[in-house]
Amino acid sequence: YEVIVTRLASSDNNLKSLSVTGYIISPTFSSNETEYTLSVPYSVESVTINATVNNNEASLTGTGSKTLAVGANTATVVVTAGDGTKKNYTIVITREKDTVNTLSSLSLTGCTLSPAFASGTTEYTCTVENSVTKTTVTAEATSSVAEVSGTGSKTLSVGKNTVNVVVKAQNGVEKTYT
Repeated sequence: YEVIVTRLASSDNNLKSLSVTGYIISPTFSSNETEYTLSVPYSVESVTINATVNNNEASLTGTGSKTLAVGANTATVVVTAGDGTKKNYTIVITREKDTVNTLSSLSLTGCTLSPAFASGTTEYTCTVENSVTKTTVTAEATSSVAEVSGTGSKTLSVGKNTVNVVVKAQNGVEKTYT
């Protein structure tokens, strides 16, 4: 007599743990919960996703380093049970927009700013001779993703002339230098 015993492969396609190095996902991990969220600041360009399977017969993909674009980024960890059934766990990682709306430099031709330029100072004065009818405003944003407006050649009238240079951060918040 011969008895053949077949041991079925495990159908356990659950994770034992899921995390992002240095951050806390929401909600708190539970093997039955498959959707998570996380927000990180603009300065974070990548994260590391970690996971362990609940059953040693299972395999997983989707862990390791993930490069982030600004906005929503979906990371999917796929667990494949020993019997081939799959389960997806997703983390929507939102990389916030840059908030830096300052200048790293500001100058006007033919004139010396008073006080001397400092990124945190937004109001300046300068005096030019009557013969100076134009000035060129040059400014550079601290952040490479910020927008600067109000630069270029400006015609000067006799008396006070207000020159506004506006820095708009990636998140839309503006700061005006005058």
